This record gives sequence, structure tokens and C-alpha cells, in this order.
Amino acid sequence: NYRLCNPNILRSSVPIMGVPPLLVEPMYGKGWDIIAAVNTRSIHRIRGASGWGQWKFEGNDEIPSWRSTITPVLGRVETNKVLPMMRPLILTGESGLVILSVETGALLASAQYPQRVVRRATLVDFDGDGTTDVIVQTEDAIWGYKIVVGTGSSMFLRIFVGLLLMGLLLAMLRNRFGPTPGKRST
Repeated sequence: NYRLCNPNILRSSVPIMGVPPLLVEPMYGKGWDIIAAVNTRSIHRIRGASGWGQWKFEGNDEIPSWRSTITPVLGRVETNKVLPMMRPLILTGESGLVILSVETGALLASAQYPQRVVRRATLVDFDGDGTTDVIVQTEDAIWGYKIVVGTGSSMFLRIFVGLLLMGLLLAMLRNRFGPTPGKRST
């Protein structure tokens, strides 16, 4: 039992519609976590084993909206550049798309469509780079959005390289100005 909507929205006359939930690998423990999105501009990650909320992303104008005529798409960005459990989430509606971190719910990217879409978006790799892309159809055109997944180096690697460089600097200074300067060590 988990509340997806703000109680103030429940009192309004706006019809509340959700997208079919998505099951993802758990952050902790066994089972599956649930990703749920509602047209009241909120996306939630719920721990499947206990029903506790892991994170929520809501109230942002970048989150796409939808009506009953256009079914939104909630899925994962398929890519070989990150571990399967770290693949980002993608939500498309009739006004735009957002890409979120599956771990923290942080906004990674967003795009607003130039016109309202007339059909459900298609998630497909249309350029052959191994990463899911988005194709949407509007009244006047078909739009393609290329998704590029970039990975940064891990914090552990950065700290390790920094400590290694500090160690080399200290060894050089000790060799140069130590008790027996200029003595070569092996």
C-alpha cells in the first residue's frame, strides 16, 4: 500500500492515469522493485519486498504528461555501456520524454516535443549503436531522438589515482631532500 498521488490532486477534477508499472532489479535484498508513473507528474520507485518508497521524482514541468488517447511508455534504456542493473529509466508521454537514474531518480536528460504526438512512442535502436533511441510521430512529422549514454569514472578510481600520485610525489621529495640526497633506491 503506497500513495502515488498528492492528496490535493485527488480532490481535483483531473483524471488520474498511470502507466503500466515496470519491475527492476532490487537495490537491496531479493525480489523486484517497482517503478510507477502517474500523469500527475510523479514517478516513484517502490521496494517490492516491503512496499517502502525508495525515491520519488515529482512536480517537475519536465515530466511528460498524457491523456487517455496516447499511452505513455515507461521502460529502460537498453545499452551495453553500463551494467544491466544500472540502465536508466525512460518515460515518454505526449508532450516529451525524461530519462532518470534508476538508482537515485535523478533527472539525466529531458526533451520536449515540438508538437503533441499522435501515436505511442517507439523505443528502438535505429542507428545501430547498441543504445535504445526514441521515435515519435506528430501531426506533421516523425521525430527521432538519439540517446547517448556516457559513463564517468568511478569515485574509487579517482581517489586511488590521486593517492598514488601523492605517494610518488612524497617518494620523490624524500629521495631529493632526505637524509642521503641523491642516493638511488631500487
